[in-house]
Amino acid sequence: MRDHELELIAALAEGRLEDESEARALIETSAEHRTEYEAQKQALDALVNVTTASLSELEKTSLHREV
Repeated sequence: MRDHELELIAALAEGRLEDESEARALIETSAEHRTEYEAQKQALDALVNVTTASLSELEKTSLHREV
């Protein structure tokens, strides 16, 4: 798979393309490209649910002390 194809697939998964026709043609004509698109979508879906990590004041103090 070429870099250009990977970028198109990633952009399609992220919804960044104004014209999706080239990317859609890739995933409709190749099982390898379709699998990559599905993996990209799953990764993005998983990242949507990730929250930002934070430390309590006690954890910050403890970490600072240990450093």
